[in-house]
Amino acid sequence: MNNRLKSKIVVQAIIKLADKNSIPISVIKKGDNERGMIIMRAIKSDQKSFFYRYNFNDNRSPWELAGKNNLVIKSEADKFIAKEIKIDTDIWVLEIEDFMEDNEIIKLFYFNLI
Repeated sequence: MNNRLKSKIVVQAIIKLADKNSIPISVIKKGDNERGMIIMRAIKSDQKSFFYRYNFNDNRSPWELAGKNNLVIKSEADKFIAKEIKIDTDIWVLEIEDFMEDNEIIKLFYFNLI
């Protein structure tokens, strides 16, 4: 039996943490409530983006860089999202405004729900 958290619960926790830290967040695509993978697009002030994927199997460091692991322009970001949705139609896509240096914002979204 797998004790994996429901995706919707994880997304709700992410939204609460974003609100707590005054970080604008949007759900761009709602995925499957039970088993949907979660990716987060962190948009920098220059409109370039990093992508992160939530790893349900790692409670200590649940986020990993996704995609090319570097900043991408908007058109590349849009292509990446479209490709991910095509691969997995149950995926959740979130967007946040990344106001921190050195890719540190994702650490605000480390939490243990177990």
